[in-house]
Amino acid sequence: MLRGGFLLFALLVACPALAFEFPGGQIEIPDDFDGPISDTVGDDTQVFAFRKQNGEGLPDAQLQITTWKPSRALPELQGEELEAVTQSYLLQFFGGLQRTRDEVRGQTPDFIDISGARTARMNWEGEVSGTPVRGRFYALIHDSKVVLLHSQDMAESEKDHFERIVDALESTELTDPDSSD
Repeated sequence: MLRGGFLLFALLVACPALAFEFPGGQIEIPDDFDGPISDTVGDDTQVFAFRKQNGEGLPDAQLQITTWKPSRALPELQGEELEAVTQSYLLQFFGGLQRTRDEVRGQTPDFIDISGARTARMNWEGEVSGTPVRGRFYALIHDSKVVLLHSQDMAESEKDHFERIVDALESTELTDPDSSD
């Protein structure tokens, strides 16, 4: 009997993330995050947020997924044109982040692939209520939607904790457009 209990414990420890499905994809959320907190903005934007409290009076660690369907259909884009448009969306939404944090500075965006989609990525630093924070912002286009992925944690948090958030975002799996909403 003890052996069976140990096996169950081992399985729970080995599966520390929660699979969360959003319109157009799936992401593994670290187990120490609460959520989702979801919101729909108009007919075209959905926001899903997860947070981990860092302590009383300290900014929460955050992981956020936003999907936005522009009113005009996005054309098929490739190569440098896709990167330019994706980076434009990243910077547009980064502007919103700058309005909700203090002393925000972003690094020069670069590009990676997330689940086969060309993705603009940018590290940033700033302050929330006087506490230094850092984050990483991503923008990609999938199934005629702009998908934004965002992370935030205290600048002084353990490096491996922030990297777990980043790993979750960069491991997002996009679903086949034929099977999404």
